[in-house]
Amino acid sequence: GNATQQKKKQTIKAKNITKTYSTKTFAIGAKSSCGAKLTYKVADKKIAAISKTGKIKLKSYGQTKITIKAAAKGKYKAATKTITLTVKPVKVKVTSVKQLKAKTLQVKWKKDKKASGYIIQYSTDKKFKKNVKKVVVTKNQTVTKKITKLKPGKKYYVKVRTYKEVKSGTKKVRIYSDWSKKKAVQIKK
Repeated sequence: GNATQQKKKQTIKAKNITKTYSTKTFAIGAKSSCGAKLTYKVADKKIAAISKTGKIKLKSYGQTKITIKAAAKGKYKAATKTITLTVKPVKVKVTSVKQLKAKTLQVKWKKDKKASGYIIQYSTDKKFKKNVKKVVVTKNQTVTKKITKLKPGKKYYVKVRTYKEVKSGTKKVRIYSDWSKKKAVQIKK
């Protein structure tokens, strides 16, 4: 071959990935435009591991970068691509919502050791469009919360989601689970 011949640019096809935490492995699904061999590296091994064949095993909630390298092949130059993997917390299970005394209700849910905390939303609106109030629980050991100053005779809807706080550069970012199923409770007069 001629040494002055231009090497062609190779591209790697791979998308950012957002997954809810589970123990199932899944393929990263990256491809090289010229079929070159790919190698993978996960920045934060506490969050995920990746096999030589590109199978991802999730380890915890959070966010990490995955660097994909494609070797040079034939006329094609080597290439690198970095994607972000976001692992969302699993949906929290609300075990009970009940009235304790006048104008007060108590929410209970299952503990999630991998989480940073929980967010409770409650509203008199079934669709959570108006009159929505929020309570943040910043300890993952806490599994019960009292909500006070409620209106007697009103029906309240309650839902909870888990969050994981992660560092993204210099900022702290929260990654949320999907909302739990909502539970309703009538506040007696």
